Amino acid sequence: MQLMTSSSTSLPVERVILVDRDDLPIGSAEKLAAHRDGALHRACSVFVFNTGAQLLLQRRATVKYHSPGLWSNSCCGHPRPGERTVQAAQRRLREEMGVVCALAASAAMLYRAPLGGGLSEHEYDHIFIGLSDATPSLNPDEVDACEWRDLGTLLPDVRDHPDRYTAWFAPALRALIESSAIDALFAPLRRTAIRRMAAQLIPPATTIITVMAARADRHQGAFHDRVQPDARRPSPAHNLIGHA
Repeated sequence: MQLMTSSSTSLPVERVILVDRDDLPIGSAEKLAAHRDGALHRACSVFVFNTGAQLLLQRRATVKYHSPGLWSNSCCGHPRPGERTVQAAQRRLREEMGVVCALAASAAMLYRAPLGGGLSEHEYDHIFIGLSDATPSLNPDEVDACEWRDLGTLLPDVRDHPDRYTAWFAPALRALIESSAIDALFAPLRRTAIRRMAAQLIPPATTIITVMAARADRHQGAFHDRVQPDARRPSPAHNLIGHA
């Protein structure tokens, strides 16, 4: 486990895509206003693994307007109006972590979570995975530390100390693991143990409305649905291994 740190400043005003419960766009709003009003909007969460099957975590900068100083997945973000979700995921990974790698859609979830300070998350969150052994270059306005973590030690810590992590991290990680998207990274016995630990992740303050398979990035171009692998369709992790 390697910890890297950085230092900080300011954030531009951003607009997010408001959606209905089927992820169909119905308008846009300023990002902070959407979090004040609890308006359902489109989001993306990225989970980057290295070839040792460790997950890249970030600690959110203390200048962030919500969830400062909490650990979370490799990066998160919101597509801008007119931007494809996968492009937003790649943009935020580059902007926050200085990492460029191929990404694959794995799952999606619709959830609500209080954030404190009169803010809340209400997101249709698209979950992506990537593979990279690159050394992150942190943006101090976004991230103040990062580390690579083994799921065998990370999952029990998330279960026992949910206050150390963002509200969306546990449900998104569980959705990713249960989607089978990262199965190719682990031997069968290890995979079973990880799934068992993931099933214990039940964040007390987060309401998971529904979890679904990855699907077409509708109305913004398409990307392949590569979740729920079978003999004809390998998992996203399997497809990405050659691109690490």
